[in-house]
Amino acid sequence: MAAGACRNRDFHAFFQAFAGSSAVRAIYTATSIRFGEVGKSRVITRKQYQEQKHFPLATIDNYLVTSESAMLFNMEGQDPSALRYTQVEINQSDDSRVRVDWLPGIFETHLTPPPEDLQEGPGDLVQETGSGGYLLFRPASQCWEMIEDINNPPLQF
Repeated sequence: MAAGACRNRDFHAFFQAFAGSSAVRAIYTATSIRFGEVGKSRVITRKQYQEQKHFPLATIDNYLVTSESAMLFNMEGQDPSALRYTQVEINQSDDSRVRVDWLPGIFETHLTPPPEDLQEGPGDLVQETGSGGYLLFRPASQCWEMIEDINNPPLQF
């Protein structure tokens, strides 16, 4: 799926494959990556990044959720209440780098009752539940590679 998305220059399809597979991330993560909180990030190797399982997102039924909640979902008998859905915004710069901003939150599907006109999926973001962050990709060898995984500072309540 990732290779086909690369051939078609389809970043959205590429990102779904990237978020859903550690094997794809191993191929399309730069040899060194900037990781950490805004203003406190550091450069680590791809191997360190992968071994420490830093990637913040996962896919469940084609929806992006936090990696932590996906692990809980899988450990707790696939209880959907464990999932923390994320809002994702993808932007491409003039130099073809692509930034993926992500933010966990409460969505319309979590409301009791959910809106009557809500179709499939989580719906719109109602409230942030975490600080999120961003992932930065650059063009490389007929595709993209992730070069940064930066977390926003924690929310202040």
